[in-house]
Amino acid sequence: MFHFGIIPAAGKGTRLRPLPFSKELFPIGYQQYEDRIAPAPVSQHLILAMKAAGIRKLYLIIHPDKTDILKYYTDGAAYGMEICYLLQNEQKGMVQALSQVTPWLPAGEDGLISFGMPDTLFRPHRLFAALHDEMRTNSSIDVLLGIFPTNSWHKLGMTFYGDQEAGSMEVLDIQDKPAEKPATDYAWGVAVWKKTFQLFLTEQAKRHTGSHELVLGNVFLSAKAQGMNVRCMKGDAYLDIGTIEDLQNVIREMNQIIKIKE
Repeated sequence: MFHFGIIPAAGKGTRLRPLPFSKELFPIGYQQYEDRIAPAPVSQHLILAMKAAGIRKLYLIIHPDKTDILKYYTDGAAYGMEICYLLQNEQKGMVQALSQVTPWLPAGEDGLISFGMPDTLFRPHRLFAALHDEMRTNSSIDVLLGIFPTNSWHKLGMTFYGDQEAGSMEVLDIQDKPAEKPATDYAWGVAVWKKTFQLFLTEQAKRHTGSHELVLGNVFLSAKAQGMNVRCMKGDAYLDIGTIEDLQNVIREMNQIIKIKE
């Protein structure tokens, strides 16, 4: 069974201009480097969270202009991982970016695919490990989302869920960036899914012909409508650095030296 992570990092980060490097490398917190404490880029938090869940292979999707990400992480050997890079030349949205991984899926083999955004922080650090454990315990789950309490309902995919059964809850609805505050305080931020959903996502990307971007939350709902089991588990906190206001909030949260633990 294969087990790898997908990290989309092809966005241009226009809201943080004139930042002279990729926002995924913005230093947030600290790490032990050789014999000293050094800054840690925000994306490293996600990579180490995936590693803590047993993931050893990553696909990073980058724009050709963002080679600084490749230069920093190289082949992933310094993290005990294998990192592969795929290019997204044009900004065609999240779903299209994720579908680029599909041709690289092992033939005739099932597995788990983990997804997270490289400009975010979340707690607990071992959430991916908990999601994977739930997927193994409940083999009927096709997609398992990590959801988090948030006040930024106008920026995220606000998630409605049912009663908890064992370790997870059924996803009832997802409202992407609603204009008015919805009747839920939780938004999804990370995910784990099976190969079946990856193939479904790819087919949705191929069929999409509209001028508007195909939203990943809507693809989750379409999969649910087709009979897939889409569930969720709660995390403690979710922060991103997509805007100056978000970045200020994250810096306030991380205003003390933190050694990232694997």
